[in-house]
Amino acid sequence: MNTEFGISPSLEHHACLVDILGRGGRIKEALEVVKNMSMKPSGSIWGSLLNSCRLHGNVSLAEAIAKRLFELEPNNPGNYVLLSNIYANAGLWEGVKMVRDVMEKRGIKKEAGCSWIQIKKKLHTFVASGGFELRSSNEYKKLWNELMEAMEADGYVSSTGVVLHDVNEEMKAMWVCGHSERVATMFGLIHTGAGIPIRITKNLRVCVDCHSWMKSVSRVTRRVIILRDTNRFHHFDKGMCSCKDYW
Repeated sequence: MNTEFGISPSLEHHACLVDILGRGGRIKEALEVVKNMSMKPSGSIWGSLLNSCRLHGNVSLAEAIAKRLFELEPNNPGNYVLLSNIYANAGLWEGVKMVRDVMEKRGIKKEAGCSWIQIKKKLHTFVASGGFELRSSNEYKKLWNELMEAMEADGYVSSTGVVLHDVNEEMKAMWVCGHSERVATMFGLIHTGAGIPIRITKNLRVCVDCHSWMKSVSRVTRRVIILRDTNRFHHFDKGMCSCKDYW
């Protein structure tokens, strides 16, 4: 960049390089980039490294990186949730409890998942584990059962690792089913005609299982689903997503 284009790498350039290396499993190289930066690493750079630790299950490095993040961004709930994710994926429930205790002590609360969908000029809001009236309706249950049967035949398997609680697999599956974007999608399928795209906005990053679920839904229903989460637009069509599973 310097020699050929006369551009000095900025903080954002370093963040991109760290993210690429980390996602590719080359976390030690990503860490070297951070150590050799001519400027002070930002929270986004350390956060990218922490996410790479989540992707590749590196608990010990995650703890060291999280410690730096908690110093830089003590009130950012996303960092605590990410570390809690890493502990949960490793089955370290004492670690999950420790993170929750720290959040409670510091008065930090995780933002509740919330999704919005507009039908005929009216905006409908769904929160995680909410929408009881809709979910208990015969219409919803009938469509859900038909959809899940078709999706399982299509190869969809629920990934309950996103649930950060030490409970059995059945309970985890129930919690995942209550994620706000799923309820909003079901509402859209019920209240829009065949072939009409479903557009949803969510206040948090879509979880891995909901992302897989929406890909499968788009294939078995032949519907286009567009989900805007905090990272990007996801355009689900025929079982594929525009993000190529990179978000």
